[in-house]
Amino acid sequence: MANRWVTWRGKHILVDDDGNIVNQEKNVGVHYGDLGKARDTYFWNINSSNRSTGHFGTGTYFISADEEKKLQDSPSFTRKDRPRQEVDFNDYKLYRPKIDSEGQRLHSGLKAINYNDYDSFDFRVMKDDLKRNGISESQINSAIENVEKARNEYISKGYINDYAGKYDSYSTIFMKSLDFDGIDVRGLEGLDNTAYGSVIYDINKKRKK
Repeated sequence: MANRWVTWRGKHILVDDDGNIVNQEKNVGVHYGDLGKARDTYFWNINSSNRSTGHFGTGTYFISADEEKKLQDSPSFTRKDRPRQEVDFNDYKLYRPKIDSEGQRLHSGLKAINYNDYDSFDFRVMKDDLKRNGISESQINSAIENVEKARNEYISKGYINDYAGKYDSYSTIFMKSLDFDGIDVRGLEGLDNTAYGSVIYDINKKRKK
């Protein structure tokens, strides 16, 4: 029996194989360590090399409680000695890919944005997914315009050479421009792990309920 996350009435809930709600109230991501932004997801770290992960954006990364359970007995899980944190995902507006492959396409498309590759297949496919999920062409184009404004600013102000600077990656600016506080990939195979993970861009900026 495997639990999975589904969207119901605007919230992500955990259900079992029969569709029964496992826990409707607790909608959390798990993080080990302080809740600061991951250093290697800032702009310079992302754009100074051809990174394979981190393109969901600059922020604090999480795994699901289910993934945490799987990791507890793994010798490769070296974070057990760090403080364990739970954050309520209901406090944020997070983009949620519906299936594993869509999540992979999202990451690849955001990587294309970081590396200024709008003509790539990865960007075009991600754009189609976003539109299928209710995001309009004009919203996407406006978000791209914001990315390009930031790209010009980063160049003119020398941010591209500031390895210590704490600036958002271009993919972060893109998703924020679409009015999302992060990306939720809990329960998605190949993504709900410590290599990729779910991200909240600004942990202190909760949505008013």
